[in-house]
Amino acid sequence: MDAAPITKEQLAEVAGRYFLYADTQDIPEKLWLDVYVAGNQCYLRAIFSKRAGSLSFRMLSAVAKAIDRLYGTKLVAVAYTSDMTWEEIEDNNRRLNRVL
Repeated sequence: MDAAPITKEQLAEVAGRYFLYADTQDIPEKLWLDVYVAGNQCYLRAIFSKRAGSLSFRMLSAVAKAIDRLYGTKLVAVAYTSDMTWEEIEDNNRRLNRVL
């Protein structure tokens, strides 16, 4: 796997079903897929405000599971509470991949 298994439009359609009526703080500020090629793993990543609660993370997990069912993926959902540079995200990626 070297590219995201679904399009941005497909991701937005599925995510929209889950976050449509959520409180603003529970809606991700950013939502994207990325792939760890060496580990053949795809991540669903989201950035939430610091006020986000457990509902935010449950909805993110539900989005990942819905995408898995619809498109046959095996996403790992990852939530952040602040935006980061790509270098910081990649550093976190390396840590996560050591755990997986």
